[in-house]
Amino acid sequence: MVPASVNLVCAPFLAVAVTTAACAEHRAVTSVQIAAGTDTRRAAATPRALGLGAMDASVAARDAGARSAIDLVRVDGGSPNVPSAAYIDSFWIDRTEVTVAAYAECVRAGSCSPPSTDGIDRRSIRYCNWGSAEKTTHPINCVDWDEALAYCAWRGERLPSEQEWLLAAMGTDGRTFPWGDAPPGDQVCWGLSAVATLGTCAVGSYPAGAAPCGALDMAGNVWEWTADAYDAEGTLRTIRGGSWATNADDPSALTASSRGKSAHGTRSIGVGFRCARGDPA
Repeated sequence: MVPASVNLVCAPFLAVAVTTAACAEHRAVTSVQIAAGTDTRRAAATPRALGLGAMDASVAARDAGARSAIDLVRVDGGSPNVPSAAYIDSFWIDRTEVTVAAYAECVRAGSCSPPSTDGIDRRSIRYCNWGSAEKTTHPINCVDWDEALAYCAWRGERLPSEQEWLLAAMGTDGRTFPWGDAPPGDQVCWGLSAVATLGTCAVGSYPAGAAPCGALDMAGNVWEWTADAYDAEGTLRTIRGGSWATNADDPSALTASSRGKSAHGTRSIGVGFRCARGDPA
């Protein structure tokens, strides 16, 4: 299956109609914890001052303090089985997409801006996860490329390159989807008429859809910003992975090789990100 490129400049998930069943419950996933070493001496601001909206004081207090341990998986060096792929050195990538709670820590530290709903259709704003006390474990969405970059830099990391993302999602065996070649079903958070009534799902809710390296949600939930430009001018950035809004009638966007694009400053209810770092020498 060779999916067409997806253009989020023209179709940024702005007026989706969501109808039926809710997301699956979050299930625990065994993980490797790598502690982050950020200076946390800055006094915490109030949730209201930070634009946390409905995230009440108890949620903010629970997430306050030293920056949470960062959960990454190691991706062995290799070449993704796609045309013109280069050899990629081993690296580390977030096991899941960056959550609302994790992004909120960066906002409290003064290194990230609260996500804005500028440019998002008013009918779709309710699908932006920022400000929802019920969605702190869901991926942060409605952030543009610069905001994703700033968060990863705050952690001392970066966005993955497009080739790194591919290697993490599909390994070296040429599989169609992160979990293998079986058609998508209950391995992934997707489908306007299936599991997406509430928008995104809690990260890690679908362990059956794990990629070869152990990364979760590499397909569905939210498209993910990568470091690479889509066009020569650099005004468009490449996104990967499909989202909860991927139509169940056309799962091609969920294939590991599917390539989307979005304008540098665009925010979308269907786009989030994860971070990466090089393998220490």
